[in-house]
Amino acid sequence: PCCTAAFEFAAQHFTPEDGWNDEDADEQMVPAPPNRAELAGRFLPGMVEVPLSMLNVAYVSAFVRAMAAAVAQLCGKEASPLKLAATKKILSLFSEQDPGLLRAAKEASSTIFSAAGDAEDDQFLQDLLEAVRPLLRFEVKGSWSSALPAVGALFDALGARRSQLDLANLQQWDVTTFQHAKPLAMELIEVRDKSRSGELNVYGKELQEAIASVIKTLGPQQVLRTMPLEVLQHPLTDMQYEQKSRSWMLLALKDSCQQTALQDFGNYFIPLASSLKAKANEAAQKDAPVLEKKYLTLLEQVWALLPGFCTEPLDMQNALLANGGQLAKQLVAVLQNDGSLRDHVWAGFKRLCDASLQPSSRLSEALQESNKACLKTLSGRVMPEMLNVYIKMHAEMEGQDASRVSFSRHQALQAIASYAELADPTYIGSIFKSLVAKWLKATTGEADGSDVAALGDLATTLIPHLTVENLELVIRVFAPALKGGIEDKTMASTQKA
Repeated sequence: PCCTAAFEFAAQHFTPEDGWNDEDADEQMVPAPPNRAELAGRFLPGMVEVPLSMLNVAYVSAFVRAMAAAVAQLCGKEASPLKLAATKKILSLFSEQDPGLLRAAKEASSTIFSAAGDAEDDQFLQDLLEAVRPLLRFEVKGSWSSALPAVGALFDALGARRSQLDLANLQQWDVTTFQHAKPLAMELIEVRDKSRSGELNVYGKELQEAIASVIKTLGPQQVLRTMPLEVLQHPLTDMQYEQKSRSWMLLALKDSCQQTALQDFGNYFIPLASSLKAKANEAAQKDAPVLEKKYLTLLEQVWALLPGFCTEPLDMQNALLANGGQLAKQLVAVLQNDGSLRDHVWAGFKRLCDASLQPSSRLSEALQESNKACLKTLSGRVMPEMLNVYIKMHAEMEGQDASRVSFSRHQALQAIASYAELADPTYIGSIFKSLVAKWLKATTGEADGSDVAALGDLATTLIPHLTVENLELVIRVFAPALKGGIEDKTMASTQKA
């Protein structure tokens, strides 16, 4: 008990505390915060030599917490081999079966990995990629539900480190890190390929999350180049289709693509989607509805990746403007012609706009101006099509499931609003005037009144992005529709819009 209490005290002492100085001390003498890194450097050599007895779980748990806190203090400050030795000692606990020990090892590992990422300790992070590989060995399989989250935490730490880089250093960092991480990434994917359904019930969730962390950090292009998708190379009737084709990876990609090359979606996934669509049509012609449904499901999973690729992409300008704006035209074409995939494209455009309006990382901040310029260049071609598609889908979805209709319309209006926020205000004003003119004709009987609600939705979505000069027009046009007592059904729907 005394040793346990001592290690718990050490763990708390090495953990940085906010507000070391007492705010209520006024002008009294306040002790300077201790040099925790120096203390950790003196403390750690002895801990590495201490043999561990598994008879007392509380003692071992306190010990690894103290050791992890000491290693965390040295991250980024000292290139000591003791950091790696101590971490390996903690990782060795994953060979045990006691839930308390496994939980302590997982938490301690995550503490070290996170500290290494925050401290930009690149050499230590690269050493750790090799140190955690034993966690995927067969003899540790019984603890994979605890060990795999630790592996994922290491890749999350690498991802956090990557987000702190500037564009000048990013490419070299990606190449170097992938060289060190490639064996571990391949082993993770091989584990998923070979795991049976009963095993996945035990550790499948943790494995999927670890692979998603790999993709998020290394990027889909690097991972797929090493362990490619083969959804078209194997028959869907094969009992092992999921493993052989790696179709399971589509779900991992959906949860993990971000800050990567948008052009990869256009170069790799759009052709794949076209091939899947052709396969579905072929199955329909052969009157094979089950195969057709499976191919269409894969098709939707491929397009569901688009919002991730649009999350703070590193090449927005090159991707969208290359070859005369080919990718942008393809996205608009899907909006126009395929109602089952529209939601993914709306979400993609929304995230492209968000990356330009509110960048969340140093990488996105460096690209903000070029991203804005790119979307402004395309606004004259993309926004009119967005408006036309919304009016079209508004009519097509009448009578369908209310929650589904509400979600799709909300997605569309959110994308339009985000695009309007970064587009030229004068251009938005001209679009608004055009919508109002159509709306007035529809409400007065001069044109088809079926589009009144859709036109009203679009006009009200643009109002927050109008210049002051257009506000008088807003009041003059919409004020009559705000009066009560209107019996006409068209006017009632107009008021709602």
